[in-house]
Amino acid sequence: MKHRRHYTLKEARELIPQLEVWLSELLLLSQSQARYGSWQKAMFAQGYDLGGMAANTSIKELYRLKSTMNRLKANDLVLVDLQKGRVDFPSLLGGKEVYLSWEKGETDITHWHEVSSHYC
Repeated sequence: MKHRRHYTLKEARELIPQLEVWLSELLLLSQSQARYGSWQKAMFAQGYDLGGMAANTSIKELYRLKSTMNRLKANDLVLVDLQKGRVDFPSLLGGKEVYLSWEKGETDITHWHEVSSHYC
């Protein structure tokens, strides 16, 4: 089996409120890092060295981003699409490993798919 943890539908549903928090944080941090990366590229192109508050803030954000990603990994969750907020929960169906799929904004988990398939 690919995953060490398998969620029941009830367990996956109980994790949704926390997932919404994590996904919101990941999206905000990734957008901030993209803006910083664009700014950084422009500054380097002009011959500037980087440091100071902007660099420190970026490093702190990267740490928060990695920490939040590690929370998903520690719970054996699969982040499928950050922009859509789509997450797969490993589960078992008839002894076969499958994914319960959830997308941010949905009130419940209503779809599943096989591990070998990437879409519901």
